[in-house]
Amino acid sequence: MIDHSPNRVYLSLEERIQRLRENKVWRYENPKEIAKEIMGEYYNYIMWEYDGSFKVWPRENAISQWVNRCGITIIGYKGNYKPEEVLIWYRERDSIEKMFLSLKSYLGSKPLRVQSIETLNALFFINFIALILRHRLLKIMLEKELLKKYSLEKLMLELGKIRKIILVNGKEVVSEITKKQREIIEKLNLDIEYVPKNPRV
Repeated sequence: MIDHSPNRVYLSLEERIQRLRENKVWRYENPKEIAKEIMGEYYNYIMWEYDGSFKVWPRENAISQWVNRCGITIIGYKGNYKPEEVLIWYRERDSIEKMFLSLKSYLGSKPLRVQSIETLNALFFINFIALILRHRLLKIMLEKELLKKYSLEKLMLELGKIRKIILVNGKEVVSEITKKQREIIEKLNLDIEYVPKNPRV
């Protein structure tokens, strides 16, 4: 079975270009940083300008040179399986590898100095739970189209601005909820009882 890698390059590039075109840049954001964040390793294969919205053009010659170096991937397998099943397993493995890469990149898994194997196991367990939560949240953000506006880090930063305050008399109040925070809370279907239903924004 042959998995044509150039096709995957074109699909990934088109998906990122579409995300960039649909992205809105807020006043405090830098369009170049947004473009680099969304395009990732594909950034050098586009040209763009921003005048209230992103206009993006693929660099055809650069893309062609890249694709010509991609070649093909040949997957050999043994057993009575359908080619589609084997391809799904292969791509699932690729997804798992990317998850563990994000574990190293985003969750701070660095060489650890611990006194016991129990402590080491506990740290890996906590990081593993964090990895599951991270990718579950990313999946929900994709389904709810929140990734068009926010990276995971920016979404968490926005929600992190919400403060629960305990007054001297023991009463609990919450800081004012902004329009962006309200949108995130509703789309993620968060059950936050102390957030007012009709806040002033």
